[in-house]
Amino acid sequence: MKVIQLKMMFRGWMRNKVYTVISILSLTVGLVCSVLMAGFVTNEYRIANVISDNDQWYSFKSKSEFYGDSEREIFGSIGTGSVGGLLQSRFPEVTDFCVFHSCVAKINKEGRTVSVNGFFEVTANMEKLCKPRLLGGDLRQTLSRPGEIAVTRSFALGIFGRDNVIGERLRFDISKAVRVANGLYTEFFDETYTITAVIDDSERGFFNYKILKGLPEKEIDVNLKSWQGFYYTFVQLDKDVTGKAFEKKMRADSAFHELSLVPLKEIYFTPGSGNDDDLTLSRSPMLMYVGISIALAVLIIACFNYINLGMTRTLQRLRNTGQQMIFGASKQQMRMHLMTETGVQVFLALGIALLLIWKLLPRFNALFESRLIMPDFFSGITLWLLLVILLFMILFPSLYIFSRLGEEHLSRILKQEYSRRPRLVTSMVVAQFAVSIVLLLFVVNVHRQMDFIAHNRPGAESILLLDEGESADEQAWNVFCEKLNTIPEIEKMTKGSGLAEGAVSNNDWFVSIINCDENYFDFYNLQFIAGGPFTARSPKGSVVVNEMFVKKWNLKEPVGYNFDFNGENRTICGVVHDFIIEDLTRAITPLMIIPEYAWISVVKVAPENQKAAIGKMVALWKEVAPDQPLFSWETMSDAYLAFHRDEQKMMQMVSVFAWISLILTCLGLFGLAWYSVENRMKEIALRKVSGATESQVVGLLCNRFMKWIMIAFLIALPIAFYFTQEWIKHFIYRQEATVWHYIGVGVFALGIGVLTVIWQSWRAAVRNPVDTLKRE
Repeated sequence: MKVIQLKMMFRGWMRNKVYTVISILSLTVGLVCSVLMAGFVTNEYRIANVISDNDQWYSFKSKSEFYGDSEREIFGSIGTGSVGGLLQSRFPEVTDFCVFHSCVAKINKEGRTVSVNGFFEVTANMEKLCKPRLLGGDLRQTLSRPGEIAVTRSFALGIFGRDNVIGERLRFDISKAVRVANGLYTEFFDETYTITAVIDDSERGFFNYKILKGLPEKEIDVNLKSWQGFYYTFVQLDKDVTGKAFEKKMRADSAFHELSLVPLKEIYFTPGSGNDDDLTLSRSPMLMYVGISIALAVLIIACFNYINLGMTRTLQRLRNTGQQMIFGASKQQMRMHLMTETGVQVFLALGIALLLIWKLLPRFNALFESRLIMPDFFSGITLWLLLVILLFMILFPSLYIFSRLGEEHLSRILKQEYSRRPRLVTSMVVAQFAVSIVLLLFVVNVHRQMDFIAHNRPGAESILLLDEGESADEQAWNVFCEKLNTIPEIEKMTKGSGLAEGAVSNNDWFVSIINCDENYFDFYNLQFIAGGPFTARSPKGSVVVNEMFVKKWNLKEPVGYNFDFNGENRTICGVVHDFIIEDLTRAITPLMIIPEYAWISVVKVAPENQKAAIGKMVALWKEVAPDQPLFSWETMSDAYLAFHRDEQKMMQMVSVFAWISLILTCLGLFGLAWYSVENRMKEIALRKVSGATESQVVGLLCNRFMKWIMIAFLIALPIAFYFTQEWIKHFIYRQEATVWHYIGVGVFALGIGVLTVIWQSWRAAVRNPVDTLKRE
C-alpha cells in the first residue's frame, strides 16, 4: 500500500511540475534563511554566555563626553583604573576586582616593527574572572612576575607557526607617556619579554586580548599610565547581593553617580567605543533582532507558498479525493497520504537547504564576522528550533487541507461544484506581499541613510586617504608625498584626513584633534565664520576651532583667544563651521585643527581616474621605498562607512532577504495565477465569443491580483514607517525618506506583481475560444 502511495505521489509531482518545483524551492529558501539566522543568533548568545558561572562579576558603562550633549552610555574605558579599589574600600559588597590596561605596542621582529592589537596589562586575579583554559604554564604566576607574558594560541600560531612557544622571547616597542616641562608626550621604548604561559582561545568568547602582562596593583592609575591607554575595570559582588541593589547604592555616592553596572553576560551586547583594540568584542543586538525577524518572515512566506499551492493542487484533485472517500478510503488513510507527501517534500527541501548552507557558510561568516560551523546547527536551541519548524511545516498544511474535505462537501465535490478558493489563500497572498513591501521600504530607507553617511562631505568619493602605516619610514614617506605632484591624475593634495585622529582631555571634557598642513582648508573647502586659516607665517601655537568649541567655552570673541591646553599655549586664528568627522550617531564635538605633522596624506582624484592613479602611486612607492610595506588607501566615503560596520551588514542582510521574499512571493503568485487561469478557461472563451477583446480579458484576470497588492501596500505602509523610524532615530544626523520613495516602492511592487501574472493572462487571452470550448 505504501509503495502504491509513493508511486501515486511521484506521478502527481510529474503531472504538476511547476507546483512541485515552486513548493520545494520555497521551502528550501525559507529553511536556508531561517536555519542560518537561527544558528547565528544562538551562537552569538553562546559567545555572550561563554563564562556561564560568573554571575557575580560586573563591569561598568558611563556617559561619554565623546558623544557631545547626548545621553548615550557606552561600555569600556571609564577613564581611571582606581574605581575597583575605591568601590572595594567603600562597599563591603565588593569582594574582588580585576583591572585591564590597554597598551599601544609593536612587535620588533627581524628589524621590522608591526603593530599589534590586544596587548593588555592585567591584575593577577584575571583567571578568576575569565577562567581561560591554558595549553601550558601558570597564568597567575606569569602575571605576578616582571618580564613575563602570556599569549593566546592564535597569536602564537600567527607569529611562530606553532603553539608550544613557552620559553620564546619577543621584543616590543611599547608606547609610554613621558613628562616634560611643557606637558606630556608619548615615546616608544624597547622591551623584551619571555612567554611563560599559552592561553587556549579556540573556544569562542568575547574577550579580545592576545598578549597579557602583569599589572601590579600599586601601578594602577599611575598618572602617566592613565594618560596613555584605557582602563577596563570589573568587580565581583557578594553572592547574596543583586546587581540592581548594589547599583542603586553605588550611584547614591557622588563619586560613582554616573556609572552603571553591566553584568558579564550582557557585555557582548553592550556597545563599546568601537575601537579595534577594545578589550571585548561586541555585537549589535539590533542586527540580530532584525536578522532573525526577517528570516522568520521569509520562512512564513515559504510556508504560505506551500499551503497556497497545496490548496490549489488539492482543489484540482478534489473529485478524485472524494471518490476515494466514497469508495471506502478512511479519513485516516487520506490524512496519512497528505502528511506523507508533505513530509517527503519538506525533508527533500531540508536536504537541499543543508547543502546550500554548507556552501554559503564561508560567505555568511565573512559578512557577519562570525565563526559558525556546520555542527552548530545540530546542537542546542538551533536543533530544537529546526525540529519545531519541520514539524510545523509537515503537520499544519496537511491538517488544514484535509479539514476542507469534510463529509458534508462530498456531494458538491462529486458534482465539481467545490472550486471556490478559501479566504485563507487570499489572506496569505496579501500577507506575503505585505511582508515583502515592508522589507523593500526598510531597504530603501536604510540605503538612503547609508548613502547620506558616505556622502555627507562633498566629493567624498573623489578623496583618497593614504596611510603610511606605523611601520613605514618617515623620511621615505615624506619623499613619496613630495613626488605625488608628478602624477597627472591627482588634482589636489594635503595632509590631514578630515576625520578625527584622536581626542585630548582637558578640564574634564574632550576635544577632538586633527593634525594637518596649511592646504587642508582649501582642499576640503571649509567655510570660516570668523578669522582665517593658519599659514606658514602664523605664530606658533595657532589653531583653528569649530563652532562647537566656541559654544563649549562660551567664547564671545574667539579669534585671538589664548589658552593653555595640556601645557601648550594655543591661540585661535579662525573658526570654521561644524562638520562631521566621525560616527553619525555621535553629536559634533569641540574640534581643534592643529598645524602639526599628519601621517595621513590625502589626494583628490576623479572616480574614473582612481584605478590609474593608484597604480602609479604604488609604482612610485616601490621606487621610493622598495623594502617598506605598501601603504593603505581608501576613499573618504569608505572611511565614513567604516564607522558604521553593523549598519552596513544590516543593509546587506535586509537587501538580500527583501529580494528573496519578493521572489518567493512572486513564485507563489505565479502558481496561483496559473491555477486561476486554468480554472477560468471556459469563462474566458465565452467572453471572447461574446465580443470581449484580448486586453479586456487580460485586465479581468489581472484585476484581482492588483487589488491584493494594493491592499498589501496599505497594510505594509504604517508598519514599514514605524520600524524605519525606530531604526533611524539612533542617528543624530540622518536623511529622511520622502513620500515619493514610499509611493515608488508601491508602484514597483505592483509592477512586479502584474508582470508575474500577465504572461499567463495574455496566453489565455490569445487562445482560440473554439478549441477551449471543444475541450471543456
